[in-house]
Amino acid sequence: MAILLGIDTGGTYTDAALFDDNAPAGHNGVIGAAKALTTKFDLAVGIRNAINAVLPAGGSARPACRRLRYPVTLRCATPRTN
Repeated sequence: MAILLGIDTGGTYTDAALFDDNAPAGHNGVIGAAKALTTKFDLAVGIRNAINAVLPAGGSARPACRRLRYPVTLRCATPRTN
């Protein structure tokens, strides 16, 4: 099974999802999904928490991921000065 890991860092939550790349037609291929709080002081903390939440427990049972997708929807609001 080819596993894909998708991560989306948003303003409040960081989402992680595992997909089966060989899922049959008509099946979305999602085999796991999880959320963790986005840690704006260090995005890696929230990403690590989301990945740990979506992967199966136990190091030997964790699948090898073939591809990672990482879109970021978090944006910084900068006050405008005149």
